[in-house]
Amino acid sequence: MPADPKYSALEKTLNTDHNLRAEFVKDPAKVLKQHGVELAPEAERAVHSQIAALKIPERPTPQFHWPHIHINIVISISAD
Repeated sequence: MPADPKYSALEKTLNTDHNLRAEFVKDPAKVLKQHGVELAPEAERAVHSQIAALKIPERPTPQFHWPHIHINIVISISAD
């Protein structure tokens, strides 16, 4: 299934706008919410831990290579 154009646009912006990317690294859930992506609490925790696992330095050096940000939204439906 192709990515939602809204998410594709956000991915492109996150990968080109240094200020937004820095804000995303500090609080990814907040940036996603600002762009219309609501996360469940467990998904929010998962995103925060994934960002923390990247070990991005506070002030990246010129040699630091930023990882490409990709937004993958999964929807699941269950009948309880």
